[in-house]
Amino acid sequence: DKLPALLQYSARRLEVRSETHQEGGGATRVTRYYGWPYTPFLGVATSTVVYEPVREYQTWSAYQGGQRLTVPAYLSLVGRPEDASRLRRRITSNRIASGVLIGVAAGGIAASVGGTLAYFAGRDRYQRAGAASLAVAGGFCALVSFGGSFGLAGDARRLRWDFPSAFDSGIQDATRLHNEDLRQRLSLDPADVRGLDDRVRGR
Repeated sequence: DKLPALLQYSARRLEVRSETHQEGGGATRVTRYYGWPYTPFLGVATSTVVYEPVREYQTWSAYQGGQRLTVPAYLSLVGRPEDASRLRRRITSNRIASGVLIGVAAGGIAASVGGTLAYFAGRDRYQRAGAASLAVAGGFCALVSFGGSFGLAGDARRLRWDFPSAFDSGIQDATRLHNEDLRQRLSLDPADVRGLDDRVRGR
């Protein structure tokens, strides 16, 4: 009659796993760019593949059952809802700002293209100079906005998924307390879950 409770415990227990990730390898880089006049985003480029050494680094993640947890979800489960809410707000703010910058970048590209067309349609050097300034300004705005958008999106991803690189005993303590509280709420004895916990730790 303890089988349903054991199944719930197995699905809801927390576990911390050490993980090995790799960085590096091949990367394509632009070596030379050929652009049309005053259009930083219109042109062709040559590229080359550069091989960098692959580096390994150790990190860790929290799992509930077999599902990897985000950092806010983990904080909520171990009794830190305020920290989880604060982190979720930062993630949402970064995502919104990233989306806004994508819109600004699209406007910059439109200005660059419009300035290019106006340059070729200009009747005198004053009109062409103004159009060229618009194209360059639009291209620069798009470049900066794209970079900022990708940076904010990357920060949001890291805040959501990346736990601190330092692995301290407090993490293990919080996980153990959560599992102990779960065991008691399911009316299970320590001996009932010992085999499951030992099997998970020894995988």
